[in-house]
Amino acid sequence: MPPHSSFSKLADSSDTNMLEHWQTLAAAGVVALTITFFLVWLSRPKKKSSCGKGCGCGKS
Repeated sequence: MPPHSSFSKLADSSDTNMLEHWQTLAAAGVVALTITFFLVWLSRPKKKSSCGKGCGCGKS
C-alpha cells in the first residue's frame, strides 16, 4: 500500500475540520437549549400542594 493512500488524504482534508467545527456548534446549541429549558422550568411558580375547598377532590 502506498504511504499516501486515499484514506490519509481524507483524514488530512479541510472537510474533516469543518465537520468537527459543525459538531462543536451543534453541541454548544444543545447545551444552550438545555440550560434555557431548565432555567425556564425553575423560574415558573410552584403549584400549591393542596387545593381550595369545595372542589370535590376529597382533600377538603
